[in-house]
Amino acid sequence: MGNNEIKELRYEWLCNSWDIGGKDDDTRRDGTIEAVIGETEFIEGFGKLNISSISEESITIESFNSIEHLTPGSFVSFRSEVDGHEDHDGVLWNGYVYYLKIYWD
Repeated sequence: MGNNEIKELRYEWLCNSWDIGGKDDDTRRDGTIEAVIGETEFIEGFGKLNISSISEESITIESFNSIEHLTPGSFVSFRSEVDGHEDHDGVLWNGYVYYLKIYWD
């Protein structure tokens, strides 16, 4: 990538919300993020991703304890779980599972 070229990366985001009563709903969203060194915009379930390096061959993206190396024409995946309400017996009543794919088209 040239010095002044800002690359937009495409992403697909999915949130599966569930509850103990059998709810199982998916919400999907598509968008783009700019491939620039530093933190990206906030993405629900992942916070701000960190892009730590960019070259012609690879973009390094970090989320929580995961580091992925994105290459041209491919994608990287991230997954995150967030617990909802937990009762006094330790029973988890609901939660959210987030999935994120980032593409370098």
